[in-house]
Amino acid sequence: MNQILSIDIGTSSLKAGIISEQGKLLEYGREYYAPGLQSSPRTWISMLQNMVKSFTAAKIDAIAVSGHGPSLVPATALAENSFQAIGWDAKIKIAENIKALAPNINTSFFLAKALYFKENFPEQYKAISFFLPPPELLNLYLSGQARSILPNSEYRHFYWDDLSIKAMGLKTEHFAPFIAPGETLGTLQKNPAKALGLKPGMPVFAAGPDFLMALLGSGTVSEGLVCNRMGSSEGMNLLVNQKINTTTLLQFPHLVPGKINLSGIINASGLAIEWFLRLTGIKRQDLSALSNQVFTQFSLDNSILFIPHLLPSRTPLWPENLKGSLLGLEAHHGKEDVFQALMEGLLFFAKDILVEMEKHADIKEIRLSGGPAENIAWLKMKASLFSKPLSLLEINDSELLGNALIATHRAPLDKIQEHIASRIHVKSIISPDSSLSDYIQNKYQNYRAISSQINRLFKTENPLSALK
Repeated sequence: MNQILSIDIGTSSLKAGIISEQGKLLEYGREYYAPGLQSSPRTWISMLQNMVKSFTAAKIDAIAVSGHGPSLVPATALAENSFQAIGWDAKIKIAENIKALAPNINTSFFLAKALYFKENFPEQYKAISFFLPPPELLNLYLSGQARSILPNSEYRHFYWDDLSIKAMGLKTEHFAPFIAPGETLGTLQKNPAKALGLKPGMPVFAAGPDFLMALLGSGTVSEGLVCNRMGSSEGMNLLVNQKINTTTLLQFPHLVPGKINLSGIINASGLAIEWFLRLTGIKRQDLSALSNQVFTQFSLDNSILFIPHLLPSRTPLWPENLKGSLLGLEAHHGKEDVFQALMEGLLFFAKDILVEMEKHADIKEIRLSGGPAENIAWLKMKASLFSKPLSLLEINDSELLGNALIATHRAPLDKIQEHIASRIHVKSIISPDSSLSDYIQNKYQNYRAISSQINRLFKTENPLSALK
């Protein structure tokens, strides 16, 4: 097996690429969803068909898919006709009697979403065959096989078991058998092969959740390495060798047995940018030009301070009552100043997470992943705030490389570090810029002080009383 068609279902776009067994990106495509279609399986499939037809089909030997989670698709037997995914950020409430029957139920994960669909869409519920996360839905389309990818046994309580399924009044047959990352779940069937312009019969490998594939694809497989994933939501992921005592960060098992992914998540990073575009009327296709303009003509006297908490934080570092705020506006400020402040605010939240991580481990290297890693001027600002160099990888979308790595690794996962070592290629190092450091460090201190006041302000039933 030489080359992998690697696919990632993102929150704002679908990406695909052909990656060689040596870890080189040979071809690449990305398409953004139209408004309201980001959760549509038919849209994912249509985009994939258009994208892959532009690739050199003869180069492809196998397929692997990752995607966002914990989202859940109510899937029909014909994958294209499946219902819209219930997103990872969906706010689900569970009745007290259900909690008593299934005390381990987590409203952020899969069973709660399945129950929500059953109770709110009873007619559609009758038509489904499975509940599948987005990557598994696309795998169903490609291979005709319904399988659920369980990263490892330590993730079992985030997923489901027969007892919990029955306790919630759901059907066990709606939940596909588990398969492990790297296993072959089937082969490419004739109809999707024809639609994609590919040869039928090539293996389709199980990959898994995007954040775990990004850890592999960024080489974050040894202690002290951080993967900074940037996109619709941003994550800081630090690998440590054992669980730690923390109330401010999240902890999940790593794919490498015995390792822990210590993380903090900025779930409103993409939402903040969408809010700015909606507020200013700027089109998404013009955002890159604006970003380059702002960060190549950087204002070191911008008084605007943006507190980026437009959604309740998924990181325990900040309480849920903290609200987003825009402070320090003056009459001369324009959209460029507001955008600079917005991006700074997202940097400050990432710095908060990094500060917490440094209490528990020595951070050896920060590796970047995601679309914003292409903006070098902005990355210099980030390195100056973090006071650490940042590693920019040859394959910016680490999920895609992670998929290829898991598909070509034919050994136990505790040996995958050796497989990864020669396939991760650092393109450049972004170092702190002394001309930016004083400005961004001082502004970060202001952000910390003001955030605590805003938290106090919105913690009371009458916010104005906090000002007295």
